[in-house]
Amino acid sequence: MKKAIMFAGQGSQYKGMGKELFSKYKAETQLASDILQYDLEALCVHDADRNLIKTQFTQPALYVVNYFRYKELNETPDFLLGHSLGEYNAILAAGGFDFETGLRIVQKRGALMASASGGSMAAVVGVKIDELEKLMSNPKYSDLDIANFNTPVQTVISGPKTSNNGIVKDFSAQDIRIIP
Repeated sequence: MKKAIMFAGQGSQYKGMGKELFSKYKAETQLASDILQYDLEALCVHDADRNLIKTQFTQPALYVVNYFRYKELNETPDFLLGHSLGEYNAILAAGGFDFETGLRIVQKRGALMASASGGSMAAVVGVKIDELEKLMSNPKYSDLDIANFNTPVQTVISGPKTSNNGIVKDFSAQDIRIIP
C-alpha cells in the first residue's frame, strides 16, 4: 500500500498548536525564534497578542509546527503534498531545501502577503464552479476573479475589497453561502 502525507496550509492554525512538540525540538525552536526575531513557542501556545491570525506570523508558525509533526511520524511516505503554504513543508520533507532555508522563504512569503493591501477573498460554498462562473459574469463583478478551487462545491474568489464586499452582500441576499 502506498502512503501519502499532506501538509496543512493557512487556516489550520490554532492557539496551542504544537505545545507538546516545542520541548522535543528545542534546537529547531530556538533557531526558528532567532530567525523570526520573536518567541515562536509563545506565539503558538499562548498567542497573547493575537498575532497568530496575522499572515506574517501564521505562515512561519504553521511551517515549523508542520515540520515538527512530520518528524514525529518518523517514516518516509511515498507521496508528499501540501495545501498552499503546506507545499513548502512537502518540499522540505522531500529534501528540496533545509529547515532554515524553508523557514526564511516562508517568512518572506508571509511578509509579502501581509503587505498586500486593498484586496480580499471570500469562499463560496455549495455552488458548483460552472454556476459560480455564470453568477460572476455579471459586469458589476468584472474586477473579481476565481482564485482557488478548494473542492467541487467550495471556491475562493478575490479582488478589490469593495467589490468583494459587494458580492458577499449580493450572494448573502440570494441565500448563497459566502464567507469573507
